Parts: sequence; C-alpha cells; structure tokens
Amino acid sequence: MEKPEGFSEPNEFKAIVVNFTRDKLIHGTHQETILSAIRAVMEFVQEIIEQLETSGQSPAVSCGSGCNFCCHSLIRVIPAEALLIEAFIRSSFSDSDIQALKKNIYEYQILVDGKSLKKRVLIKDQTPCIFLKNDICSIYPVRPFICRAWNSLDRSACESAFRSGNHNAEIEVSPVRNYIFGTAREIFQDMDSQMALKTGLYEIPGAILDCLSHTDPLKHWCMNKPVFSTIGEVEDIATTHT
Repeated sequence: MEKPEGFSEPNEFKAIVVNFTRDKLIHGTHQETILSAIRAVMEFVQEIIEQLETSGQSPAVSCGSGCNFCCHSLIRVIPAEALLIEAFIRSSFSDSDIQALKKNIYEYQILVDGKSLKKRVLIKDQTPCIFLKNDICSIYPVRPFICRAWNSLDRSACESAFRSGNHNAEIEVSPVRNYIFGTAREIFQDMDSQMALKTGLYEIPGAILDCLSHTDPLKHWCMNKPVFSTIGEVEDIATTHT
C-alpha cells in the first residue's frame, strides 16, 4: 500500500498499530478478545485520523450525514469485521429488524447474482448497502475499515460519479485515510493468520447472512470450523473507490 505524500515513515506507523493490536490480543482466548481488539484498533486509528485532520496535517473530507453515494459500492470485509457487525446486530437490532435484514440480503443477492461489476453499477440505485436505512448507516459504530477509508474530498464529484453510471469513474479520496485504515486492516489480517484463523475478503451481504445462520459464528471461526461460504476476490483497499 502506497504511503501518502508527507506522511511519517510507514514502518513506524505500522509498528505502532501492530504493537497496539498485539497488546489487545495477548490476554484471554481468541473468542474473548478478537472482537474487542478489532473495535479498539478501529477506534485507535480513527483518533489518529481525527488528530491529523484537526491539525491540518491531512485534508478534511467532504462527507457527512446523509451523504451515501459510497454506500452503493461493492464492499468486502475480513471475517473479524463481519463477526463484529454480527455481534452488534445481535445486541442492537430487534428480532423484526433482523428478519427484515435477512429479507433485504436475499433480495439484494437475487438482483446481483451472476452480474459483473459493470452491470452491478447500472442497478446501483436498487442495491444500496444492506445496512443503509433512511439514508443513514445502521451499523455506523462498527462499520468496516474500508467504509472508514472511503471518504471523498469533493462531495459533488461523488454525486457526479454515482449518476454517471460509469463503473470506472474515479473520485479523489483522502490518501491518509486510505493508507491508515487500509494498513490497519492488513495488520489485522496478518494477526489472524498468525493465530491460524481463517481470513480473506468476503462480500458483506453474504458474510453477514453466513454469520446470522450460525448460533455462535465467533466460536466456530475461532475453532476453524466453516462459517463463511464464499470468498471474494482480494482487492486493495486503496484502489476500489468507484
């Protein structure tokens, strides 16, 4: 992942996040610590971003509440992100909300099944993120790293790209956010691999449905039992903002 211009040495930043992540994972079992660790890492790097933007060391982004053009993009998550979201759903959503979510996922999958990215873009107004509700993210506190990374410097450019129907449309994003959140996700994936936990990138609708289909997906994953049914093609977090 390319370091943004003017940013500190990448090895120094990675070392800080690696040490922070390792510190959160060394106590207790995987099952006890994995979700608290990824949430702590998300909050830690979010604080770094906010400090950089407040001090003027990184440009402020144009995104805000109700701006959801990015929320029609193809999102892939690592297992720990999906499991964190599932735990949030179990604790915050009502039974009727969960049933409605499952119905939404099934309808989404019917619409996108077998379609290329180019064809998906043509129906993106029909396939918003499964967690977009009344133009607001319903899992905002535990949104994936990639959603935190995708922040535009020009909101009008997002709208133009969204309405163009061009699947190759490019938007100028915050290089620092892309770098920091992308690096944090890579580190967490590496940590999972070191702990012999299955990792990879999964499309978020299928990953969440897989989690909701298990009574205890976190326990199964920590025991290396199958949880996620379909692995997505790996893409760089910094190069998929369209």
